[in-house]
Amino acid sequence: MSSAMQPDVACVHEFRKNNSLLLACLDNMPLAAAIIRLDLDKTGNPEDFTFVYANEALAELENVPLDRLLGAAFYRDIFPSGDRKWLAPYWETASRGTVQTLNDFSPEIDRFLEIKCYQPCHGFCACILTDVSEKVSLERELEDARRSVDVALRNSLDALFLYDMESNSIINNKDTLLRFKTLPPRFDNVPRCFVDYGVMRAESLPLAEKMFRRLEEGAEEVTEEIELNMTGKKDDFQWYKITYIAYPCPVSGKKRILGMTRNIHEEVLHRLRLEKEACTDALTGLYNLKAAQRLFSDRERSPHSKAFFLFDLDDFKKINDTHGHQIGDAVLRFFADVLNQAFREDDIVFRLGGDEFAAFATGRGNAFAKGICERFFDILAAQADFPFPLHASIGIGLSETSGHSYAEFYRTADSALYKAKGDGKNRWRMERL
Repeated sequence: MSSAMQPDVACVHEFRKNNSLLLACLDNMPLAAAIIRLDLDKTGNPEDFTFVYANEALAELENVPLDRLLGAAFYRDIFPSGDRKWLAPYWETASRGTVQTLNDFSPEIDRFLEIKCYQPCHGFCACILTDVSEKVSLERELEDARRSVDVALRNSLDALFLYDMESNSIINNKDTLLRFKTLPPRFDNVPRCFVDYGVMRAESLPLAEKMFRRLEEGAEEVTEEIELNMTGKKDDFQWYKITYIAYPCPVSGKKRILGMTRNIHEEVLHRLRLEKEACTDALTGLYNLKAAQRLFSDRERSPHSKAFFLFDLDDFKKINDTHGHQIGDAVLRFFADVLNQAFREDDIVFRLGGDEFAAFATGRGNAFAKGICERFFDILAAQADFPFPLHASIGIGLSETSGHSYAEFYRTADSALYKAKGDGKNRWRMERL
């Protein structure tokens, strides 16, 4: 080793002599420790630093024998190509006594270090070094995972927010506010405020209130489909899936609730179309037989009188043969409209097939059934859609008690219909079960 590369043994011995007690403590410390002297150039600026003290833990961290470290200059003797970024902060501590913690990557040993610096005496810097490579690597992996989750959530969810149960408020996150600029950063008095802000329809409020009650009762996850107006545009209500997930805060243990919404408007409309197609007659839009029988079982338990109507278009075959099937289909669609006008919205009106239609309604006594027939014949007689008259016969099965099957009602109404047609058509007859 040339004289220029010889360790500064004198400064090492001098320092150890004057700080023997301190160094004895540092020698046995499991953390890497060093005391360095800042070496200045002719202009008074730091150009290197010399190890006046280093313990075994530091030698192991630097992967340099301890006897080579002591008295050696960092750049001149050990890492000639080392990054000189360390000089400025070490000189800040050595010259001004600034206590600081450095967190940086050391290219010399390919490790991330946390270095705590303080001044033992002027011109010197004491360093406690901790290898935090695993911690930094884990933090970066977690950050990468968090970003991946954020990207996935942004692409799969429309809004994220936190629900504070104690204050009964919802705090929207930054991405939600950027996407939906009309939403406030915070909702108080939820869920009532959703209606006040125009975000939710009033008729959806009971369902939203039920969600929050379930959370208060300890449910860990609650999901519902609700129409919301997230854009603030007039009547821009769309279907969203709202999910609340409760979890304990890992620090405080306090219950926290994460909320999220996803736009499912097209999914719901598609599902509703399929459901409608499954339960409606394709030509007329009325219920089909399967759907009507399912609804019948609930409606038949009504405490009021119940009437089952069978309708038959008189001479429909003649209309088809004379005017063609296209006109025949138009007549069937018109006939369905007449039935919808004659019956109430909550009555069950359906098509059995061909020119046969049926309906099930409830009311008081038997006068309501007569009223329906009179409305029906009035509407049918007034039609001007076709250049020929339309007539129909009606059979009614009436019961003032519950417990009758669909088949029983049908047989009774069919018997009455047979008599109506036998009496000359275009009239109604009623029989009791």
